[in-house]
Amino acid sequence: MGDGKHLPSGDPSKKLPFSSSERELIVALVRERPIIEDKRTNAKNIELKKQAWEDLTVAYNSQPYVSQRHSQQLKRCWENIKTQRKKVLSQESTRLLTNDAAVTSNVISQIDKLFDSLNCDTPDLRRGKLHVKNMTARSPHVELFSEMKLKLR
Repeated sequence: MGDGKHLPSGDPSKKLPFSSSERELIVALVRERPIIEDKRTNAKNIELKKQAWEDLTVAYNSQPYVSQRHSQQLKRCWENIKTQRKKVLSQESTRLLTNDAAVTSNVISQIDKLFDSLNCDTPDLRRGKLHVKNMTARSPHVELFSEMKLKLR
């Protein structure tokens, strides 16, 4: 299996993006393998997920209309699909909120960030939460605390 097809520009660092039909195929193949989205992380499930991704990659690459991809590329594409879907759903739900609900939602979000800041004990940025990491003099915590001080008066 090669590294995937490159864009016509000739720049080998840029890969050919997934087409909409390739993305639809990934969604369909993942749906056939529910273990992929299983939240349990025990040793057995990790091995089952690994096998499911290997099977999915073989099934994906057997289609005549797709660019050959590695399982890591397919996983990354799947994660991007999920992230984009969550973003769309969030935007849709935000549009449906009344002004009062939007203000309440914003306050809850700010308090969530505050709790993340106070309860953190790891130096990583897990789940995209900016404030779930150790606080430093230049971390975003300082700005958050200043904002919250003004809002909670």
